[in-house]
Formats: sequence, C-alpha cells, structure tokens
Amino acid sequence: MKVRLHFLMILLFAVLPVFAEEKNTPENTQTTRTAKITISPDTTYITGPQFPDGRIDYVKAMNQENAKWITKENNIIAGVFTLVGGETEHAIMRGLRESETENWQHDEWFTRLKNYRQRFWKMLGFDDAPPPLESLKELQPPAGLLGEVDAEKSRAELLTAYSQEELDKKIEVIKDRERRYHKEKLDAGKITKEEYEKRIKELDEHVPAWAWRQIINNEWSDAMDKFWTEKDFPYLAKWIVTTDDLTNQLIDISRRPRYFHPLLSYDENESLAARVLLPYVQSLRQAGRFLLFRGNWDFAHGNEDKAFECAFATIRMGHTSQKDAMCIVEGLCGIAIEGIGNSQLTRYLAEMDGKKDAAWFLQKKHDFDMIYQQTQSFAVPPRWVREERFMGLSMIQAAAFEPSEIDEYIKGFQDNQSDHSDYELLKFCFTPKDTYNWDEMLRLTNQAYDQLEDITTLPGYKRQIRAAERFDERKKALAEQVKRIAQLDEAGREPLLSDGILRTTGLVNEFFPFLEKIVRAYSRIEWDRRITSLAFALAAYRADNNGENPDSLERLVPKYLDRIPNSPFTEQPMRYVKRANDILIPNDDYFKLDGSDEEFEKMLANDDNSVSGGYVYVGPKHFALIVQKKGAGDRGQLSGKEKN
Repeated sequence: MKVRLHFLMILLFAVLPVFAEEKNTPENTQTTRTAKITISPDTTYITGPQFPDGRIDYVKAMNQENAKWITKENNIIAGVFTLVGGETEHAIMRGLRESETENWQHDEWFTRLKNYRQRFWKMLGFDDAPPPLESLKELQPPAGLLGEVDAEKSRAELLTAYSQEELDKKIEVIKDRERRYHKEKLDAGKITKEEYEKRIKELDEHVPAWAWRQIINNEWSDAMDKFWTEKDFPYLAKWIVTTDDLTNQLIDISRRPRYFHPLLSYDENESLAARVLLPYVQSLRQAGRFLLFRGNWDFAHGNEDKAFECAFATIRMGHTSQKDAMCIVEGLCGIAIEGIGNSQLTRYLAEMDGKKDAAWFLQKKHDFDMIYQQTQSFAVPPRWVREERFMGLSMIQAAAFEPSEIDEYIKGFQDNQSDHSDYELLKFCFTPKDTYNWDEMLRLTNQAYDQLEDITTLPGYKRQIRAAERFDERKKALAEQVKRIAQLDEAGREPLLSDGILRTTGLVNEFFPFLEKIVRAYSRIEWDRRITSLAFALAAYRADNNGENPDSLERLVPKYLDRIPNSPFTEQPMRYVKRANDILIPNDDYFKLDGSDEEFEKMLANDDNSVSGGYVYVGPKHFALIVQKKGAGDRGQLSGKEKN
C-alpha cells in the first residue's frame, strides 16, 4: 500500500466487517447473497462514505473527491451543458418524438431523464431548475446533425438551399452506398438472398426516412474536412452565419480552468459504478467538432485570427478535461478533442505562407505554449487511475452482495458483443459455487490497480509503453488460463482455485482495458503538443526566408526555438527530413524516408490525407507529420486525425 494512502487514511483505519443477508423474491430467488467483507484500506481502499448497510458508496466517493474546488463558474461542463444536449438526451428525445405518442412528456424515460438532469444540474452548483428538455439549444444545423428531428423537416430545410433535382442526385448516392453495403452482407453470408432482394426493392421504390438527415450529416462531416465556403455547402452556410454568439460563448467557456462531470445514473441508489452515465463528455467533443467546422469557414474567408482562436479553444477544452478526467473514457475523449485542435493548427500553419510575418507566428506560438503552462499540473498518477480502481472494487462489492445486479449487467454486456466468449468468461467469474474469500478478491483487485499506478508513474512514455506491453501480455495469458479453468468447471470438475482467486483475476482481466493502447494515446497527444509548437517555429522561419523551410531543425535555435523538442516515443530529438517533394517529421525511427521504404512511399503517394500539415500513417504506432508537400492537390483537405 502506498505511503500517501496511509497518510490519508490514518484516522479512518478502523477495520469494519460488513454483512449482507440473503433475500428471496418471486422474481429472483437470490437477489443478494450472504457475504462478508472487511472495510479497510487494504481491501476496500477507502472506508467511506458508506451505504446504510455498511458497504462503500464508490460513486459518491468519486463525486466528493473530484468536486473539490469546482464551481459552476470555473467548470467547463457547466457551460457546455446549457449549449449542447447530451448524447443520452439526444437518443431518448428522438425516440420519444418519433414514437408518435401524444403524451410523450409523461413517458417513463422522459421522467427518468428529467430527474437525471435535475440532479446533475444541482451537482454542478446551480440552485434553480435546469434548462427544459423541450428547449435544448442543440449545437448543430437546424435539421440536426444527430438526427433529432423528423425526415420531412430535414427535406424541407434542404429544399431552401437545393433544388429537388440536386437533392435527388444526393439521395441516389446514398442509395448506391446502401446497395453496396447489402451486397457485401449477402456475399459474407450475413443475410439471405431473399432478405437482400427485399431490401434492394425497398431502396428502389422508396426514399429511406433517414436519408434526408444523412445528407446533412455528410455535409457536416465534409465541412470538417476542408476549408469551405457557401459555394461548397449552401445549406450549412445559411446556418453558420448565425453562430457568432455561439462561437464566442464556447471560446469563453474553454478558458475555464476545471472540468467536473458528475457521475450519476438514472437510479439515485445505484451502487454499481460501471453504470454511471457520461452524456456531456460527448457534448464537449461535439463542441470541439463545431469549432473545427467554424474555424474552417473562417479560414476560408481570410479570418485567420478567428480560425486560430477556435483551434486554441478546442485544445483548452481537451487539455482541461484530460487533466481532471475521473475515468479513462473521459481521458481518452479529452485526447480526441485536443487532437482536433492540434490537427487544425498544423493544417492552418501549412497554408499561411505570405499571410503573416514571423512576429505574428511567434506570438501565436507563445499563446499556444502558454495553454499548457497556465494549466495546473496533471496529477501523478493520473486522477482517472484512482477512479478506475473504484470502478473495479465496486464490481467486486456488487458480486458479493448483489449477484442479480451483476447478472443483469453481464447480460447487457452480452447483448452488445458479437463474440460471446467474453460473456461466458464474465459469467464464470461472477457465479461462484462456493463461498468466496471476498477480502482476498478485493486485495487482488487492488494489486492489479497498484501495477497500473506504478506503470503510469514511470519516467517517460517510452518506459511506460514497454511496461504496458508486458502488462497486456500477462493479461492475455491470464485470460487463456481462466478460460481453461472455466471449461473444467463447466465439465463438472471443480476449478483448481475454488476460493475465487482465479475468478477474481479473471474479472479484473475482463474489465480492465488494454493498457498499452491507453499509454500510447497519451504519448501521442504529447507528441502532438510538441510537434504543433515546432510547426509554429517553422512557419515563423518561412516568413523570414521567402517561404523556404530550413535544412535542419538546428537552424531554428535560438531565434525560433529554445531547443529542439524530443519525441516522447524515442526520447531523442525530433527527426526532420527535407526531401525533394516533401518535408517530414516522423514520430519514431520506423520509416527509412530515403525512398527505399516502398510501403511508406506508397502510402505517402496514395493516401488522400497526405497533404501539407497532415499526417501519413503506415500503422497505428507509426506516423509522420507532413510539414509541406509539393503537388499536394487539394491542400485544404484535413489530415484525417480528427476523424478517428
């Protein structure tokens, strides 16, 4: 156990046993089981707050821990909440409105959603009632990026910008794509010939209701992939000119220094931390996507300062949400948001030659670097590591006292998986034949998360990646071992470790993500930060040297750079390669970059995203920034990084 934990828990170290009695109901003869756990830092990690029966309320603990120093004035989520509907809200409201139920406002789901929003709003620090669901200000074109309105409204709004003939052509493109999709399913044996013919006939005879919305969705996506004007997307142009206030509000909100997304579920008494909802995490990402959409418009119209402001706002939102993330989902979403902003900037900088002087670029570089200097330091280990531990411990606690809740959760997991082997493994881990040593299961869970803490505190991403790879290898080996024991148990033989230890490690294995991918995502966004700062310095150099790039990065020091940044992947100075037709900065030494690496050269030549300021990928671990590329064609295309 860590020293800092002993310091925090020294006054709470009373060891308390907790029991739960078995109860029977007509629906389920065993909704709880007789169990015993010891409340102590060694088992439950924390000793409070507790439910009335003595169990740890991990959800409440996470909210209390992370709500410190948060106010409605300094919290990004509190600002975004009033502008963007949550992901869950969109889905529920769409379903209710399309159900053709006259009194949908009294539907059970509407009531649950309304109750959730009220509790969420209060936890953000507001005393009044939240904005009503009926009047959500959705951050999207009038007909709805997420398809929240009916098809006829989408069609009617499109007709204000396009002729019926133009719309018919767009619909036919969508139908052709659907035909190819169904043909692929037929060829793969996923549908029968009769089903295929039925669906093709429906496409030939009718326009799918969703197709009108899809036209708008496609245009929104395309407008995020290029600098665009009213000539490109006349429908979207009618809407974008009305968003000045919205843009300024989001830029202002992005300057808030903290992020707190209360962890709540629809059930106020929920004990399973895995069931908390995160609707406004996606709202924040949607805000970043809008700023990209808006920035592309401003850049195409010569308002470069506003475009850069939009990108900086996106980076601030993503960076702050990473810093304060309470779970890995929030952390990874913050990385994606920040990646959108960095991708914007590298693409803008590649197109700025002759538009500004070196002083302008160096001032923007200073502003960019200050985003990270002004943000409070990240916790070590990251804040989400502690909260992910609580997620795992809450699962063990529920397995001890609420097996029916776990069974319901696992069934939901099964419904969302095409491969049922994981479901069978989870079922094995959570359906013991004998009484378990629940304290030992909790200790084993803590040991697994202790390993995670140790890995995330290693100095340097290179070391973290190596350690994470070894962690994942052990995880895979353990999964195979657990599956073999599960098969023995299924055959009527007792498992080798009947006290539940193996089942516990199997549980941790299934609910714990592959760590290498997470560490690599964090190292990738750190590379983005360094490479974007370097891109500003290169732009300033070009402004002083008639648009020419330096022969080496050493030419940038000390006028444009204090020093050449290291790559977090190699811990060596960034590689800079000036070739006949392009200038590249790879993330590692994987590429030869001398023309002899056929795989890389083919990707660089054929990838539609291989343009100035964009990225070229050979694999998820290997990529390079294209500082500039001669003969890039449509240099307004985005890199594709923000699409992922």
